[in-house]
Amino acid sequence: EPLGKATYEQVLGGFRHKLCYITTAVCRSLGKGDDCGELNAFRSFRDGWLSRAPGGREKIAEYYLFAPMVVRAIDASDRAETEYLRIWEDGLSPLLRCLREGRQADCAAGYEKMVRSLEGKWLS
Repeated sequence: EPLGKATYEQVLGGFRHKLCYITTAVCRSLGKGDDCGELNAFRSFRDGWLSRAPGGREKIAEYYLFAPMVVRAIDASDRAETEYLRIWEDGLSPLLRCLREGRQADCAAGYEKMVRSLEGKWLS
């Protein structure tokens, strides 16, 4: 799977209805479907609030550069199930609560922090 540069529109158009890599992997490991409420909430946040926030498009594009590599590294490990449960409990579940409470900026900051931590752990 070669990596290359893409425009924001290409990234968003290609993934809007499909992938939210880390969240999809976590939900899959928890037995949730691709159209579950959790994934839809994060997708809606990404395609709505985050895409219109200052620097949001750049963050989304950067995410699509590194998130697939993080998921591949986790999947290749012998602790994927445990790691995905940890990501859900310590990261995504609290961030979903932020979204439901209308705290999009807190969600954005927390999601970025979580992804940076995962990049450091799995891509180093």
